[in-house]
Amino acid sequence: MFDFYVLTEKILMFVLLLIPGYILSKCKLLGDKAIPGLTEIITKIAMPCLVIVKMLETDISKLGVANVIFCIIHVPVMLFLLYILTGLVFKKRRVERFCSVFPNCGFLGIPLAAAMFPDQPEVAVFVAIWNIFNSVMVLTFGVNILSPVQKKSGILSIILKPISISAVVGIVLSVLHVGEKVPSLIAYTGYFADLTTPLSMTILGYELSKLKPGDIFLRRELYTTSIMKMCISPLLAFVMVYLVMLIPGVELSMPLAAAIFIATGVPTAAIASALSRDAGQDSGLAAILTVGTTILSVVFLPLMSIVFELMF
Repeated sequence: MFDFYVLTEKILMFVLLLIPGYILSKCKLLGDKAIPGLTEIITKIAMPCLVIVKMLETDISKLGVANVIFCIIHVPVMLFLLYILTGLVFKKRRVERFCSVFPNCGFLGIPLAAAMFPDQPEVAVFVAIWNIFNSVMVLTFGVNILSPVQKKSGILSIILKPISISAVVGIVLSVLHVGEKVPSLIAYTGYFADLTTPLSMTILGYELSKLKPGDIFLRRELYTTSIMKMCISPLLAFVMVYLVMLIPGVELSMPLAAAIFIATGVPTAAIASALSRDAGQDSGLAAILTVGTTILSVVFLPLMSIVFELMF
């Protein structure tokens, strides 16, 4: 399902999209005040539109009940197991634990799935479903990992986020086959959806401009976190999928398996730095791990795709 060279090319292209944000920052054309606005465009317009586009292109009734249920259940089980494993590796180092557990499956995973499987939009749909429940876990379980003082996050505020609302709207539109009846709606929504990847990587490029190469690649934490995030995490996901597929009468689709590989194998969640700052943790280290794992994904993701092919 994965072509090693094609995947490497796609990941490299994503990483190269860091360059405009880096240059704009160094030339003082992009500053701190612009980043929150760009983030709002991504989270409230571009990414929701990307989810809706993929829903419009997919007949959601054909995804399979077992696939959808497994995708939903997989999220908390997977993240909890990673939480236990990271406790053994990182002990009480909260930033590394958070960055090893939570993936960037929204900003990077959904666009990557869309780019890798343009003719199989259900892969991006499964990543979007995974990301919704991952977002709930980030803002509840994840916040508590980072903060010494336990915090409570309102579930209602998470449910009402644009990405969650767009998933519900997308499901309704898919069930009604609106994409087939009004193809121009796909084209219209696609214009906004196409902003997701370049804007996301522009922001990461801006974050990169604030760091020295030595700050990133000479930090031991980057490599241990990268191994946990982009090797151990997808391997654990593979095992979970493989074991379920051994159960008589249970069939999981290859698009679901590919989606879980992407969702769990992508770099650290882009929100890590902001949440670390809010929790009084080392936000600089979180930024290093976010940018560093994104750059190293050029190596890790293609290598893990080989493991995926061997298992499935």
